[in-house]
Amino acid sequence: MAEATTRVKALLDAGWEVCTADEVRLEHEAWTRRMQPPKEGSAPSRSVDRKKTSQSFFGALSLTSKKVKLYPIEGNQNTEQTILALERLQRETETEKIAVVLDNARFHHAKALTDLHEPGRLLERITPIHPPPYAPDHQPGRARPEHRQEQHHHHPARDPRRNHHRIRPTRHRPHRRPQLRTPPTPRNQKRFCFMTAIVRAGFVKSLE
Repeated sequence: MAEATTRVKALLDAGWEVCTADEVRLEHEAWTRRMQPPKEGSAPSRSVDRKKTSQSFFGALSLTSKKVKLYPIEGNQNTEQTILALERLQRETETEKIAVVLDNARFHHAKALTDLHEPGRLLERITPIHPPPYAPDHQPGRARPEHRQEQHHHHPARDPRRNHHRIRPTRHRPHRRPQLRTPPTPRNQKRFCFMTAIVRAGFVKSLE
C-alpha cells in the first residue's frame, strides 16, 4: 500500500490528474399494502406489492480538484460499463495524463480493459493503479477472519477493567428456588404407582 501511495504522490507532483474510482449500487424497495373490504361471511382480503429498483454508478474523485464525477451504469457492473465510464472520464478531463486508482475487482483486470491502455488505443491517456490485494492497515473492515477475531478479543470495550458499563451486579434472590422437572415417561412404558402396589400387597395378605 505504501508503494501505491508513493506512486500517486509522485504523479501529483508531476502534474498528473489522479482520480480514485469505484462502482456503487443503490437499491430501493417499496412495499404497498392493500386491504379490500370484507364480503358477507368472509374475512377482508389483503395484498402486498413489492417493487424493487436499483441503479449502479461509476464514481471518480479527483485528488486535485476534490470534485466527484458520477456516471450511471446501464445494467450490471462489468468490463464493458467500466470502459464506457473511463472513456467518458478521459473525454471530460483536460489534463493530458490521467491516473485512475481502481480496486482489484475481477473485471478491472480483464484483458479487454488492460489492452486499451496501450499507446494508440482508446484509453491511452489513462494509467491504472491497483493497490495490493491485501492491505489490512488501510482496510480494517476487510481484514482476515483470524485478524478480526484477535481485534475483537483484545478490544478495550471488552475489558471490564476499562469499561465499567459491562459489569452487571448480581442480586441474591432467596425466594426463587430452582424447579426440577421430572423426565417425561415414554408412551410405550407403563407408569408404576407405588400406592397401588401397597394396596395390592395388603389385600393378598388379608386373603391368606
